[in-house]
Amino acid sequence: QGTMLQPMRNATVDGRRLFQRVVGVELDPATHREAVAAHNDPAIEVVCGDMFPFVDKLCAGDDILGGCAVFYIYEPLWMANLPAEEMRRLYGGLLDAVARHPGSVI
Repeated sequence: QGTMLQPMRNATVDGRRLFQRVVGVELDPATHREAVAAHNDPAIEVVCGDMFPFVDKLCAGDDILGGCAVFYIYEPLWMANLPAEEMRRLYGGLLDAVARHPGSVI
């Protein structure tokens, strides 16, 4: 429901914001609508889609969100009873995509 988006946007160190922009990805359309309705900060965006292709597409370019990004993931795939090989494929691809951008972390 995007509950972590505003706290992440508000996070600071020495009075400076940690994040210029915060993007949430919600797979379920109803949850996406709830998350969008919960935020009116123009620096917060909520996308309806699958997290894995979203990260892959974002990381495919040379410049990722101004040079670096932090990916906070709450994706309880262990609850979906996916086979271990599928979990390795999904998370391995995500790690590979982010690793192409030094300074970006998960």
